Amino acid sequence: MSQFINSFYNFLKQFESYYYSGIKGEPLPIDSPIYVHRKADDQLYQFLRTTEPNFCTYYILSSPQMGKSSLMIKTASRLRFEGYICTQLGLKILDPPLSDDILYFGILQKICQGFTILGESLYPQLEVFWQKSQELTSGSRFIEFIKYILQKIKPAKIIVFLDDIEILMDWNLQSSLMGVIKILSESEEECLQRLAFLVLGIAAPSDLLFDTDYVFNTAKMIELSPLQGDCQPLLAGLSKVSQNPAGVLREILWWTGGQPFLTQILCDLVAKSIKIKEGENSVNNQIEGLVTTKVILAQTRPEIVFRHFQAIESWFSQGDPKESGDKLLALRLYKRLLQNPQSVKFRESSRSQRDLLISGLVTKSYEFLGISNPIYPQIFNLNWVEETQKIVKQKRDVMADQLVYNRDVFFLIDRSGSMILPDAKTGGKKRWDYLQETVLGHVDEILNEEDPDCGKICDEITLYFFNGNQRPGRVYTLRDASQVQDLFRAKENKPGGATYIALTLQEAVDTWLANRTDEKGAFLVIYTDGKLDDRDEFVNVIGKTCERVNSQDDIKILLIGVGSEVDNEATIDFYVGLDAGAKKFRSKQGELCNIFVFDLIDDVMDEGLISALQRQLIPDPNRGLASWIEKRYPNIYKKYSKPPGS
Repeated sequence: MSQFINSFYNFLKQFESYYYSGIKGEPLPIDSPIYVHRKADDQLYQFLRTTEPNFCTYYILSSPQMGKSSLMIKTASRLRFEGYICTQLGLKILDPPLSDDILYFGILQKICQGFTILGESLYPQLEVFWQKSQELTSGSRFIEFIKYILQKIKPAKIIVFLDDIEILMDWNLQSSLMGVIKILSESEEECLQRLAFLVLGIAAPSDLLFDTDYVFNTAKMIELSPLQGDCQPLLAGLSKVSQNPAGVLREILWWTGGQPFLTQILCDLVAKSIKIKEGENSVNNQIEGLVTTKVILAQTRPEIVFRHFQAIESWFSQGDPKESGDKLLALRLYKRLLQNPQSVKFRESSRSQRDLLISGLVTKSYEFLGISNPIYPQIFNLNWVEETQKIVKQKRDVMADQLVYNRDVFFLIDRSGSMILPDAKTGGKKRWDYLQETVLGHVDEILNEEDPDCGKICDEITLYFFNGNQRPGRVYTLRDASQVQDLFRAKENKPGGATYIALTLQEAVDTWLANRTDEKGAFLVIYTDGKLDDRDEFVNVIGKTCERVNSQDDIKILLIGVGSEVDNEATIDFYVGLDAGAKKFRSKQGELCNIFVFDLIDDVMDEGLISALQRQLIPDPNRGLASWIEKRYPNIYKKYSKPPGS
């Protein structure tokens, strides 16, 4: 008898050690005991059950392994129980290369497989319809057959879950699909009010759809928060190894920052590996030892943990080479956080911050970005940043590398009278004082930027001050950032007068072209606090400069707005129109030539001067305009930006 009891006890112990066995780096099974209910569960459930018209699209977009797919499975099961027709499609299952036709037919095929009408399958009808309606576009056929299905199943509601949406970006189909979904959501047809889409993936809304009005005002975003609180489902497995499972879980959550996958993995490792000795220090030490040996040390790290880290690394090192510039900016921002935590204030309009958040390495913490947990800095450390930067640079277009470096650089500083005014946009400081600090940083950035393969941008910067309607009287050469302060304090550069820039800009262009060697390019950076008093002449200089160069990549003129007078719709519209090439200037070769770039001082400070200049050197036209324009002035962005693939 005792032998049987011992055998049975050993069997139970074996079962206990596999309490977390559902963790495979894939969505949790529907009946998983370790699924943790979050705010997003209830929010998504309520959204998808709504009968409110024109709210048929919902997004869950976040970093890898945050529980998106598990939430989808759980919610779909819950809604099916209530009579909803739920179709789940992971876009990874579609065979590449994807096309509009394959995409739309594949989604409809999956919907048809989900149910029958009076015992009859809809799939044969889909095949016939698809063949007979080839005169229509794939999107139109998709819309028509969706309406046919909805009319057949009245009054039931269909919810389509589209997972792995980032796959569409690899094939440049995101704008097409999201555009079709937008048309469906805006329709007033009764049947389409019974249709909803949930889009899940590793992306940002602005990556998926060109129409930002729809993204920000019509579609609904659902945020996935890290795990926090008691996380009751996770406690059961820990209760087998500790009399204080809640205390153990708190320590685990500290290490993981609530990242769902890492938290589940660490719970599993604790349950399988150690018997917790009681006492706070003992618990902390044991968990730290386990994290060190099983997560941080590569040689003893489980394969499943390795794959999690690999997914984060791949986000930086793989993907479209045209994204490389953005990935490098995100890596530079992450490096700043490694060196100085809480040094980066969160900005919704920042593309590099958005990209870094999508990677999963950082999270928002009140007004700042912070590294997601104490584990990541030990894996993704400064050495990793440097190695990954090398990999990303190797993938980046060699031509773009060459274009960024080896330039003549000119700074043009507005010293009109309004620069002495204090401004709410500059934190109450005088614009002149605020600008001095910014220029100091930009000079340092330009002079110290160096690439192992391409060299430096420049060894010196030519600087002019401008105000009156005349060519500049003094020219300054900067070889070190420390010179900036003296120039701003010099009596001859004291602010005063109006804002005339055309003649100073012409002087800089003439100087560059007269002394140009080896087809060397130029960057001209202009700092100004308002409307130009010679706007027409300024535009004329830009147009004439285009006619003197062979390519729009030869020269870039970046105008940086300082203070509140620049940040208004009329002024922004003028500058963004120039940035977007609305004037259609042409080069010496007769090709369209867009050499003007516009940004605001705080946004350039956040992402860096070089990134603002790089925007116009990347071949993807959709990345030409600053990202904050899309958020704060969506009508202007929509007016001038180009849709993907145009």
